Amino acid sequence: MNMTVLIRAAVSTVLAILMTGFGVSAASAHSDTFSSIPAAGSTSASVSQIQFTFAEQVLPKMSPEVVLRNDAGMTIATSDPKFDITNSTMTVTVVSGALPNGSYKATYRVASKDGHTATGVLSFTVAGSSAAAIARDAGSPTPIPITIPQQQGNDVPLLSLILSSAAVILILAAVIVVIARRRKGKF
Repeated sequence: MNMTVLIRAAVSTVLAILMTGFGVSAASAHSDTFSSIPAAGSTSASVSQIQFTFAEQVLPKMSPEVVLRNDAGMTIATSDPKFDITNSTMTVTVVSGALPNGSYKATYRVASKDGHTATGVLSFTVAGSSAAAIARDAGSPTPIPITIPQQQGNDVPLLSLILSSAAVILILAAVIVVIARRRKGKF
């Protein structure tokens, strides 16, 4: 067999493995994209829950969080996030019931099924609500830190790529040595 043909085949194999490994990680979707109820920037007369539907599944066990604040910076109590059967729609309920008139921001943080952390802010307005205004309490409007533990084992695909690339390089080196020895008549 011609050495040039073997080298081309080996190089093509290595490139295909590398492109496949890098392509999988680069093409992965994340939960940064979402739609919501109420919709971003919308005005609603009655809001008693907030629903986020993400572009891909999220990990409910990775402590997803939503912090709802009014335009005065007060934190509005919400339930723990609940998920639909697909784990792509997250809902929180306002503990006090319907929100009174005003502007609100719901800051969320979730982890995608691949471990990628997604954060964002949903802004909306309530107008025409019959709910009573929220009384200012002794609590501080200081933002509540939102943290999600990192998923263990995020480096597994990279480690797998490195090990498979090393194996291909070793095989390629062995093929080149065998071909070189055959040409010199040592095999």
